[in-house]
Amino acid sequence: MTKLFPSEGYGFLKAMSGEEIYFHKNSVLHDDFGRLTVGTGVRFFLSQGQDGPQASTVQIVSKPGERAGKSRDTKETAAVPPLGWQ
Repeated sequence: MTKLFPSEGYGFLKAMSGEEIYFHKNSVLHDDFGRLTVGTGVRFFLSQGQDGPQASTVQIVSKPGERAGKSRDTKETAAVPPLGWQ
């Protein structure tokens, strides 16, 4: 998550290519738009919108400051962002 405009209901994500991708709050799963902050780790589906690429099916993977690795509630391993991802 690189930019967030909560009052307007949208933001921008950084793709692995480094490109900033637009997303709308309605694209965030589980009505979690209010939980997003700059630096939140997400995964998303990239689609072509009317004005260019946009993210859909945005799902929170980690919050800023959370330690990647074992999940607290299960024995599954959490996703680790790629090197250089910010």
